[in-house]
Amino acid sequence: MNFETIKKNYDRNLWSKAMVKMAVRKGVITKNEYQTITGDEYTGKLSSITTDELDAAYQAGVQEA
Repeated sequence: MNFETIKKNYDRNLWSKAMVKMAVRKGVITKNEYQTITGDEYTGKLSSITTDELDAAYQAGVQEA
């Protein structure tokens, strides 16, 4: 998983902002990349999302690519 994949999934509405924030927290993308993807400043606050939801969205994006 990388910036390009996350951006593509977000642009396709496969990922929510919370999922992109999780990618920042896991060190996959930077705070600046979060802002580039979502258009919002990264606050560090995260709504509830499970790792399973994140993994499922990633898998859905991979299958569509």
